[in-house]
Amino acid sequence: VDLRGCRKLIDIGGGPGVFAMEMVRRNPGLEATVFDLPGVLEVTRELIKESGFEDRIHLQPGDYHKDSFGVGNDVVLLFGILHSESLASRKRLLTKAWESLAPGGLVVTRQFLLEENRTGPLEATLFSLQMLLYTDSGEGYTWTEIESWLKECNFVDPSRKLISALRPYWLVLARKP
Repeated sequence: VDLRGCRKLIDIGGGPGVFAMEMVRRNPGLEATVFDLPGVLEVTRELIKESGFEDRIHLQPGDYHKDSFGVGNDVVLLFGILHSESLASRKRLLTKAWESLAPGGLVVTRQFLLEENRTGPLEATLFSLQMLLYTDSGEGYTWTEIESWLKECNFVDPSRKLISALRPYWLVLARKP
């Protein structure tokens, strides 16, 4: 993901902070915030200290279902959370991301995408089945579905980028006008 010119990133449900660490390592002018539950951030704090990025990665305790993502962010990462949420919750999280972004800001999600007929690729289909079995309302979804949610939440220029053909993970990106 090209983050040149971005100064402020927030990683929602960022867990141990590995994505934030990699983003600031690759982008010298970028500062990041890892947003997660307080107990999770106790571990994150230790990992950030070990990484040497304490001056550029900040921690924000919160519950992404309840709390604001702040304002003025250039990038919002929603990695690994949308697939475990209901459709209504996915749209609320995308709306909260949009509200927190500065004009021109970028939302980036990472997930498996199902083929339009929802029968493949195999790994994405099995992952969707796992979400259906182990979460209250999670599931996999198609490019057409997430593209429509992004547009419904006022994002523009949705695009997708395959990370690796070995594991069919996709980055899905869209901008706030």
